[in-house]
Amino acid sequence: MLRIVQIALLCFVLAAGISISAVIAENESIDEILLANGLPLGIFPKGVKGFSVNGETGRFSVYLNQSCQAKYETELHYDEIVSGTIGYAQIGDLSGISAQELFLWFPVKGIRVDVPSSGLIFFDVGVLRKQYSLSLFETPRDCVAVRSDAEFIGENKVQSSMLPLHDSWSDASFFPFPHSSVVSALLSPDCVRDRTERICERKLDGLVRETLGHPCGRTFLSALIQLVPCRPSVAPFSTLPPNKLCCAAIKILGQPCLCVLAKGPPIVGVDRTLALHLPGKCSANFPPCN
Repeated sequence: MLRIVQIALLCFVLAAGISISAVIAENESIDEILLANGLPLGIFPKGVKGFSVNGETGRFSVYLNQSCQAKYETELHYDEIVSGTIGYAQIGDLSGISAQELFLWFPVKGIRVDVPSSGLIFFDVGVLRKQYSLSLFETPRDCVAVRSDAEFIGENKVQSSMLPLHDSWSDASFFPFPHSSVVSALLSPDCVRDRTERICERKLDGLVRETLGHPCGRTFLSALIQLVPCRPSVAPFSTLPPNKLCCAAIKILGQPCLCVLAKGPPIVGVDRTLALHLPGKCSANFPPCN
């Protein structure tokens, strides 16, 4: 009986290999290749203008009209060129797609679906595995164009002159948190000056992985990314009064890991957040959260 099972399994593997080589051929569309390999059409968004594929290795490149972001359960960012290696029910060695987790962007390294189908699709983002309902990817989504890094840098150079930072922010000892090196990286001169998500993401990649393992790490890092000027946009908290800022951060992030102290000169009539402390260090000037 065991011998029969082994033979059947071998036949299945060989058949799968033949199937892959058959669909990765000239004149096949990207949709046909995805479907033949058990993958949904919506892995790639609307706006695909071309693709290339190696029929022997399964290595492919998909060319979009522009870099863009598509909304699923969370946001997915697509570079203008997405590449990877396709196999049955999976894509490996992937580059050009990033998935949002909390307020961070993580590069997607692989995508797979279960065989037989469990109704889920899995995205490997290194520090964790994100799963979505497979039905979300049945058809390609609209993808909203995003500005280039150069445009972000041009905008942020103007904004940076409006956001003076306290000198002690560059000192990790200023922050009472086990992974204060993350703060130093966030506030490094390059990160603050350029303030583009990709530059900050590359600088923080290793530190983010370490911090996410801390019991309070997710909330801490989320608040920093949202409140510290390392991202092009500091919304939605930047228009709130100081005490409401603190309460909103605690409420939205789900656990009271942080209290925000707003100090420094006002910008457009709103005090900019210039310090972060753990509970118990909050200013007495802040009324309690409702």
